[in-house]
Amino acid sequence: MTDTSPTFTAVDYVVFGGVLFFSLFIGLYHAFRVRNRDNAEFLMGSYNLSWFPVSMSMLATYISAILVLGGPAEAYYHGMMWLIVLAGQVAKPIVAVTFLPVFYKLRLVSVYEYLEMRFRSRVIRLCGGGTFVLQIVLYLSVVIYAPALALASVMGFPVWASIVLVGVIGTVYTALGGMRAVVWTDMLQLSVLLLGMVAIIIKGTIDVGGPANVWRTSVEFGRTGQDFIYPFSLYERHTVSNLFLSSFLGVMTAYGCHQTMIQRYNSLPRLKDAYMALASNVPMSIILLVTAFFTGLVLLTVYKDCDPLAAGLIEKKDQILPFYVVEHLRDFPGFAGLFVACLFSGALRTTIVVTNGSG
Repeated sequence: MTDTSPTFTAVDYVVFGGVLFFSLFIGLYHAFRVRNRDNAEFLMGSYNLSWFPVSMSMLATYISAILVLGGPAEAYYHGMMWLIVLAGQVAKPIVAVTFLPVFYKLRLVSVYEYLEMRFRSRVIRLCGGGTFVLQIVLYLSVVIYAPALALASVMGFPVWASIVLVGVIGTVYTALGGMRAVVWTDMLQLSVLLLGMVAIIIKGTIDVGGPANVWRTSVEFGRTGQDFIYPFSLYERHTVSNLFLSSFLGVMTAYGCHQTMIQRYNSLPRLKDAYMALASNVPMSIILLVTAFFTGLVLLTVYKDCDPLAAGLIEKKDQILPFYVVEHLRDFPGFAGLFVACLFSGALRTTIVVTNGSG
């Protein structure tokens, strides 16, 4: 193994700083570009956003640094069964037929308005909104702290600095630019996230001799589905039935009645655009999850003869990807910066969910 002490070159700082700068710039641009700063503009983009950026934003809403770190680690250590979560995409056509037309026709800013309309009780609305805030606060504590801890342990980034940077930048560009800034910044950050993972796949695949070797090693180590467990069980870590049920219900909830999704559907000018945004979200979700999975198989091929966790070089499974970047990409200026930007893009994405409103 080579020296894995953290190094960040000037090019890495430029790449990383560039992502943060453009995130802030988008917020500033929309703050000064739009003079009419009423609630409809700030919260809903005046109901005239384009369907493709909104679709990308919908996908980015549930993509965090947890996927960047945890997805490859899951594939590396546990194999292909995790990909069963892709089956949850079948819930989206059901959302399109049931939830989407109802909420779009109501043109709600907050989904919790529906609770008050349906049950004629403001208390129920406030309870729903309060539950949303609690859930998001707990969620943010994980998705911000987890990548900060990984960066601190493997790449030398102070935990407090990562948390402060993510929180301040996400809050500033959202508060200044509103929904328009959120949607366009989502596109930027999702693009950076994908670019970072694809760059790692390309470099790693070349180093191990091509995709055929990656697949051969994955089969040899039993990561391609040989040990699938199909029946539903409360005593297994994962089964096909468990993963399908949880992903189906999760997608149904997230895309059918979650505040972040309803707000994005209603920011579009026509119901047809909302359908387009939801439909195009399906292949993009599949591409992103498969990319994370294949990244893990590439790492398995690289470290098949010396697992860093077993060797004591890392302490946790989700440090495998940062470790690879430090060990194998440190001599390529900009790669480390791109990876850190990739992680921060995932974390930044999730910090702005709470600004979407709770009711």
